[in-house]
Order: sequence, then C-alpha cells, then structure tokens
Amino acid sequence: MTRVAVRDLASGAEAAVECGALVQAVALYAERLAVQLAAQVLVYAVPAECAEGGLSLHLYARVGAALPCSLLLVAARHLLLCQDQELVLLNFEGRQEKSWATKAGIKYARIVGGPPGCESALVGCQDGAALQVFLAHPQPIQLLQHSSAIRCLDLSRDRSRIALVDEHSCLHVYEAETGLALWSAEGAASAAWNARLPGMLAWSDAEALYTRMGTLPAQRHALIIQGAVVGLSGRRVYCLQGSAMHVYDMHLSATIRALVKQNDLEQAFQVAGLGAMGRDWQALGEASLLALQPDLAAAAFQRAHDPRMLYAAACLASKKAQGLSEGCLHAYCLALLGRFRQAAEAYGRAGATRDAEHMRALLEQRVEEAAVIVLSTAGTSDCVTSSRQPDSTPGAEQRQSYSASGIDMTEAQNGISLSAEYEAAADALLKVGDRKAAVKLLVRHACWQKLHILSAALKPGRDRAHIQDLMTELREAGQLDVAVQILLDIGETEVLEGLLVETERWEEAFQLLRGSQQATQRVMEAYAAWLVAQGRGTDAYKVLREAGRPRQAEALMEDLSGSCASQAHFSEAAAHMLQLAQDAFAAVSTGMEGGAGVELERAALQRFLERLQWARMYSACAVAHAMRDMESDSASLASRFHALHFLVTQLLKEDSNRLPPGINVAEAMVSLAQAAACLGLAHIADAALNHLQGTGLSLQRQEEAIRSVQAACVDAAEEELALLQPACFRCGCSGALDFLQAEQCPECQACYVRSCASFECIPAVEVFLEDGITDKEALGLLGVASHHAEEGPGWEAEGLWPLVMGRECLRRSTPGEIMVDSWEGLPVRARYFRLMDAEFPLRLGRLGPAEAEMTALQVPGLL
Repeated sequence: MTRVAVRDLASGAEAAVECGALVQAVALYAERLAVQLAAQVLVYAVPAECAEGGLSLHLYARVGAALPCSLLLVAARHLLLCQDQELVLLNFEGRQEKSWATKAGIKYARIVGGPPGCESALVGCQDGAALQVFLAHPQPIQLLQHSSAIRCLDLSRDRSRIALVDEHSCLHVYEAETGLALWSAEGAASAAWNARLPGMLAWSDAEALYTRMGTLPAQRHALIIQGAVVGLSGRRVYCLQGSAMHVYDMHLSATIRALVKQNDLEQAFQVAGLGAMGRDWQALGEASLLALQPDLAAAAFQRAHDPRMLYAAACLASKKAQGLSEGCLHAYCLALLGRFRQAAEAYGRAGATRDAEHMRALLEQRVEEAAVIVLSTAGTSDCVTSSRQPDSTPGAEQRQSYSASGIDMTEAQNGISLSAEYEAAADALLKVGDRKAAVKLLVRHACWQKLHILSAALKPGRDRAHIQDLMTELREAGQLDVAVQILLDIGETEVLEGLLVETERWEEAFQLLRGSQQATQRVMEAYAAWLVAQGRGTDAYKVLREAGRPRQAEALMEDLSGSCASQAHFSEAAAHMLQLAQDAFAAVSTGMEGGAGVELERAALQRFLERLQWARMYSACAVAHAMRDMESDSASLASRFHALHFLVTQLLKEDSNRLPPGINVAEAMVSLAQAAACLGLAHIADAALNHLQGTGLSLQRQEEAIRSVQAACVDAAEEELALLQPACFRCGCSGALDFLQAEQCPECQACYVRSCASFECIPAVEVFLEDGITDKEALGLLGVASHHAEEGPGWEAEGLWPLVMGRECLRRSTPGEIMVDSWEGLPVRARYFRLMDAEFPLRLGRLGPAEAEMTALQVPGLL
C-alpha cells in the first residue's frame, strides 16, 4: 500500500516507486505519474534520456499539502482536482490557477490530450452534461446534454464523435459538433475509441467484447475478457479488472470483409494496417485489383509478401495507362487472377468478342497441356487421352492472337496466369482417381478457389478420410486460415474443433463453435488444460466452471492450492481456497432455487465450511512464514507462535484423510515446537515433539528437530508467559495455555475470538441469537431503541453481556457495539461479535474479524 508499480503495456518495461506512506490515489497521463498521500502529492516523470523501450521514474515535483478530492488527474504541468461540483487546477508548486464550477456533481473526468500546459479534459456530470474543459480557458464548453448521469466518456481521435456510458449501462454515440445522437447499445460497462483509427469503438459487457467501425453493424468478438474496456490501440484491447490490467488482441478479418463488401477499400486498408493477417491482405489486394485500383492492390500484396501478384498490379497499372475501357480492364484483372472463364465472359460483355474467343482458346489449350505435363511428371501420362499429340504446341499466329487479347506469353512465363494450368492439371488427376495428388498440387500452387470448389463436394462423416488428407496438406503448407474456411464451408465441425484445439487458436474456436454447446464445452476443457500448462490456473478454473465442469474445477483449484502451499505461497493458497468456498456457497444457492434435495444442500454447505476453515489454516501458514523472516523480537515470535498453535490445533482436529493439500503436519509440529521453545513454553514444545512419532517423519529428522528445539529453549518470566495465555474479554479471566488449546473460557464458557490476521485473542465476544430470531429480524432490531434512555440502563450496568441475545437485548445495543459477519443471500447463519473495547481498531474481513492495522500487512486480499 506504500509502493506504486508502473508497467508499459506496449514494451513490457516496469518501474516502481516507494512512497513511504499509504497511497490514497494515483493518476497517470503521458509521461507523468501523480501519487496522492495523506499530506502531499508526489509527481514523477520519465526522464528524457530514458532508453527507448525502457521505463524509469524520477521525482519531478512535490506538492506539500493535503489535497482532498474525489478524483485526481495529472497533466504535463498541472494537477486537476475534482471536488463534488468543482474542478480545481493547481500547478506543481501547489498554487491554484483556475477553477470551474459545474451544475451537478462530477461523475467522470479524464485528460484527453493537448499541448503541454493547455490540455483539455472531458467531464461527465450527474445531470448528464458532457463538458470539455481546456486548462487555458476560463469557461467549460458543454458538448451535449444526456438524459441521465454519465459513468464513462470518451472522444474519438478525430474529435468528431463522443461515446458515453450512462448509469443505466447504455452506450450512446453522439456527433461532437452538433450533439446529434447517432446510435446506442445496451448493457455496456465501459467504452473506448481506437487511439490509432478514428471511427472504431470498443465496449464490453459482462459476457464479451464488441467493436463497431463507422456505419457497420456491431461485431461481437469471441474473447473471454476480464474487466472493463479502458483503452483500444490498434488491435489491442486493454481491460481493467480491479488493480490488474489485461491485454487482448482482437481479430480484424470480419471488419475488413465487411468494408470490402461495401467497396470501402480505403477504410479497409486502414483497418488492415492495425495488424491484419496475410490472408486479409491477400483478399484486400484481390478486391483492389478487381476495383481497378492498382496502387492500393500493390500496397496490399506487398504486405502479403506475394511478388507474383505485385507484378499483376504493375501490369494493371500499365494497361490502365494505355486507356483501355473499364470492362476490358476488369476482364484483364480476372485473367491476371487466373479466372480465364470469367475473363472470357467479361470480354464478351465488354463487346470484345475476339478477345473472348481467344481467352476460351487459351483456356482449352492450357488445360490440355497442363494435364499432360503434370501427369507425365507424376508417371501417369498413359492414363490420359488427348485429341492433340503431346508434342503439338501453339503456332506463332496463335501466340500473336493471345498477345492481342492482352495476355502475352511473358506474363504467363512469370506465373501470372498459371493458376488455371494447375487447376486443369488437378482436374486431370481427379479423373484418374488420384485425389491426393490433385489436392497436393492445388495447395502447393495456392489455387484456393479451385480447392474450395473441390472441397464443397465433400460430406462430413462420409468423406472424413479425404477431409483429413486435405487438412494435412494445408497444415504442412502453413495455410491454417484456408483450412478453417473450408471446414466451415462444408460444416465439418468435429475436424474443425480438433484443428483449432491442436493449433491453439482459442479465440477462433470459441467464435466459430459457439453454435454447438457440446463442442464449446470440449474446447473449453482443452483451453483450460492449455491455461494450466501456461501457469494460468486461476483462469483455467473459471473456464472449467463456465464449461459446466464444477468437479474438475474444484480438483484443479485444490491442486493449485497444494502447489502454492508447497512453494510457500500460502497467501495465494488461501485465496484459491476461499474462492472454492465461495463457489460452494453459490452451488448451495443454485441448488436451493432449483429445488435440490436437502442432502445435496447439506453436502455443499459442508464443502463451504471445510474450504473456509482451510483458507484460515493457509492464512495461519502465511503469517507464520512471514514472521519467520522478520527480526526475532517478542512481538514477531508471539505472532508466529499463535499462528502455528492455531494451525496445529486445527490439523489435529481434522480427519487425516481430509487435510489441506500442501501442508505438512510433521513440519508444522516442528515449527510449533521451535516457536514455543523460543518463548519458554517447554511443555508445548515437548508435546509437539512427542506427536512427531505418529506423523511418519524420519528418525533422523526427528533427532534434528529435537536438537534444534533444545538449542532454542529459553526460560521466560511468568509475566511474559501470562501475555501469551488466551484471554476472555467477557469476564476478564485467562485460560491455560495447552498444546491442544481449548477455545472456550473455563469461567464464563464464552468462546475466545481470535484475529484472523495475528491469531491472538482480540477484545470481542461472540454472541448468539435466541431460537426463533432470524438474521433478517436481528439486523432490523439492532440499535432500534439504543437512543431511548427511559427503556432501561445499558448492558454495561447489568454485569456480563449475555451469550444469547434476545429481541430486547438487540434493541438496546448501541450502534457500532455489534459487528455482524454475514454471507448475504446464502444459507449460513451470520456470526455476531460484541466489541468490548470501542477504541480497538477492529474490522471484519472475508476470513473473520481482525485488527485493522494488520489486514493490509499479513494476507492482502483476504482480510
């Protein structure tokens, strides 16, 4: 809580600053970082001499004053404070330069760029007003007026459109200049414009990520995202979840295809420039070629690394410069793409009858020659009968006619029109029954159109062997995109599933197979296994639960907890086990709503209680492990002893077959004996050593433990030992300190209340409700009559607090006197704690009550 870590998501560089005090707020903009502490604000900057791709932060300015605000923003030279209905601008010396008042409370604000010292900020208000505040201008500018409070606000890169998310989780896009509403979408959690491309907007809901480009329909991406979208740059989406930032890469193929379909090639080229794949550039280049835009086609083919089609684009540019008609140019492009039959039809429509005839003649001749050449190479030429002798070739007069039609022999020799020859050769191979050779030929020479036609005749299930052969060839050629498209076209989902899983293309798998629930579940299971192999066990657990595999998810999380515990990462193990407990709780609720049997509910509830207790035991391990590395003062030794004492007591109570995974009972005994010896508790140390005999610990290790305990043993004064004894804050008595500690006061029978952070007794008493009083009724009665003095004296005047509270006791309790530890909406009774010391800083965490100052230090995220 006193250290701020910064990471450059683009380069992966990291830096950290130690502030020396509790951090209250953090603001980041460009190369500035502002950290708000209780009594000052520190501003850090990236030095100019910082190496490219590196990250280092130096203290740039210090504002030595407490700056209370609801939101802190930092700019290049200023701090911007949001205080209810006012924006206050301070320089880095702490002097106020300007202030702006708003009509309603400020709900959202962010710096959106500008020259240093003259940046502008977007402000969203409670009354729906969207304002733009220029730091150099005395008055805010109202951009638009929305009907409800604004929760998120962003301005497009070209400043032409505004996107906002209101308090009803509705996304609205407005025209910035006129305030005209353009479109809206429901269920949005946040939204962000693309920082590199105007017109592209990303937003997220509880299930998926969505993008929209210009006037195209919204596109849903098959990404399992975590958190809310806070940024979009190129094809990278940034999602914030708590204090963690997740980065995802989205596919652009669907957007590019939609833009090409609308004939918006310029916009499609810009989208592809964000990081499109080779097949997208190839498709964009062919579309540009057919649209008679050779420059755009050349640029696309250059990105696709296709020199053959680059030459085709150059040929088109040359023909276009000669002034040919548009119809002839279109036919010429079809010929360049190897579509001779379509080229002949296009020449016919353009009125070039002679050129059309020449194209047909060329097609027929190339078909025969290619078949003979390929089959003779393969050793199967005797299977083909040709009307022309194999050595017959076109004459000089025929070659001149080909040149007259615009397809000269030089271009053919350079590979521009050879695809038709390979397609014809493949047809010949198919006629003689050699399908495998035909497929190999088409794949080798990238005859994708012909390959799609050939694969369209395949039937799922019946032609599984042919489909597998085709997939093998495409995989060896590295054409996975083509393989996926073919499988989609023929509807072979089973092979598609195996291909996507084997090649680890998870996003495509979820998107393409979302129509099949069983296939999606199988993919999710495979994805979970892959996540485990990548060290992302928590994500794998969530995926398995979404796939409807709660038992597998539970086993995985237990393995993760055990693995973390074996590596001394006890806090992580406790967090995993607490997650299991909460999910068991959810299972109880689901079972109750669905009318499940009482036995099922009882079993689920038992799992919850068991996992919760295991989480507390891991927490004790975390405290003991942390105190081991600290200086050996009396406080740290006592905390370590109490944690180990609690752990061993609980371990010996548990069934030996159901112990928390990763916790070694014997080593816990040895650690307790050592901690007890250091505090002078010889009787507990001896008892712990005696219990080692039944733990299976080797004799050599037992002897080592005995020697280490004897060496650490000290004599302690009675006053010091008295401080270690469990104390009852109800009657003031102290209990005996035994090896198997009793958790109940021997005098008044009240249970000791231990902190889940230090495991020492804290000044609180657990009390219970009378039979017939529900938690809902108790919460309604608490403190109802505490302000009426005539109803009787307070409980302090009546001696001991009752362990069982009735309705009258609940009414007469004062506010803050009773702490309620409840799991809202779940079938577990709440626990009630009466505070015996009003000044003791106590709070309730997810594992129970603890000292407030310890909750941020011992087991972060659990207390």
